[in-house]
Amino acid sequence: MGSSSETLFHFTTSVEQLVAILKKGIAPSYCRERLPYASSTFDLFVPMASFSNIKLSDVKNQIESYGSYGVGVTLDWARSHELNPVHYVHGYSKVFRSAFDLFLEIHDRWNALSNSPEKEAAEKQMVMLMNSIGNCKPFEGPLERKGEVVHQRYRFYDEREWRFLPFERLMTDDHPVWMTKAQRPDYEEKYASKPHLPSYALKLTSIDIKYLIIESDKDIGPLISALKGMSGFTANEVESLIPRLLTMQQIKEDF
Repeated sequence: MGSSSETLFHFTTSVEQLVAILKKGIAPSYCRERLPYASSTFDLFVPMASFSNIKLSDVKNQIESYGSYGVGVTLDWARSHELNPVHYVHGYSKVFRSAFDLFLEIHDRWNALSNSPEKEAAEKQMVMLMNSIGNCKPFEGPLERKGEVVHQRYRFYDEREWRFLPFERLMTDDHPVWMTKAQRPDYEEKYASKPHLPSYALKLTSIDIKYLIIESDKDIGPLISALKGMSGFTANEVESLIPRLLTMQQIKEDF
């Protein structure tokens, strides 16, 4: 049997953040990627919402890195919102280098053009390449949490990540499509707290949710109470979600 599942998991670090996700949706933020380029790396802050296509028994391997709370959604929901599996790359992978080199070439040409059909065509080409570049992730490398490296040589490949990338909308919005390491300080105040792009949130209904993961029994009451107070779920839908609640203790012991 394969290591993937029919579920995508999105993790967070508190019951309050899980409640916010259920109320407002899963919103993208600018996340740092150290993309390997030959013998060096290129830092990009890419707007994304990330998910792991793993089995329930593998969830316990993710909590140390991403938090003990989460929601498991259906693959149908993921496909309908244009999520896609990432491309795992290493320093000498042509997948990233070819797309990035071509992006820089088209960007230079786009920059030199005045408003014209040719400039518009170049912009569309850049968006297509952004979707390819933004969907790249190192096969392995340092894992950062809250600005600190918690694993020096983390195997990202084991996460089976899928991503939501809102590049098309960002091209016509007042947010940057992505940021380099040099540009990031200019936006520190604007993007001080996550999620950075709440208006881009992907909404959830009860039929989209397969699992609700909480840390322990102490979170059951607050989560159910919050669900009952949400206008987005009927009383029957809340009742249908309660059996889908799992604690990390249950997952560690039973799966």
